Amino acid sequence: MTRVTALDATDKAPIKLLASRGLVVAKLERDPAGGEDPRYGIGRPGTEALGRTYYFVVRPFDPSKLSYAWRWASGRTSYPIAHWTIYGVRNGVQLDSLKSGAFHWCRHTHEATSATKPATFTTCKNAEEASKIEHRLLQKAASDPKYAQLVAAIRQYSLLGVILNVQPGPVPRSTVGVFAQQEPLIGELLSADDMKTIQRIRDEALEAPVWVRCGVGCCTADEL
Repeated sequence: MTRVTALDATDKAPIKLLASRGLVVAKLERDPAGGEDPRYGIGRPGTEALGRTYYFVVRPFDPSKLSYAWRWASGRTSYPIAHWTIYGVRNGVQLDSLKSGAFHWCRHTHEATSATKPATFTTCKNAEEASKIEHRLLQKAASDPKYAQLVAAIRQYSLLGVILNVQPGPVPRSTVGVFAQQEPLIGELLSADDMKTIQRIRDEALEAPVWVRCGVGCCTADEL
């Protein structure tokens, strides 16, 4: 298993300073005895001594990449704005860089519903779809006391966090999880198509990149 956690206040960091320094935006925790992760290089030969914790560092950031002048040509859902490098720590002192890639800004906007800053594995496209479903779900559920617990869970974790079973803190993700507890109520409120989309998002998370909230909305750590 691999678990990603967003670090505190990364969405409030002065991102213009990333031209001259790096910012640690997330950490991965992984079973060192697991197989190789080809996207991020964890578990490949030679990384055995790096343990289970790895860090994503982002730099440099180019503010001009955020311009809407190009109007998201060709229907693209993300755009590279920086680079990431993932590091492991050897013997507690030496940083080893494993892999680098493009830090992509997701084009969609976020509603201010989530109290936490979730991190998970998904794509910009799937995060956008989850955001739209969340809006429809909250519109239907917010005024009915029957759905108070569901609404509270979404406002705590975001719908994306709920459906991908994200829980903050050091405790590993439960096999039951937030989604399993709320799935019957979600099914009452959403269409069959929305439920199919949720299942697809969950299935595709197994092969998806790291997704985190960032200072310009949300971002993914993709390949170059």
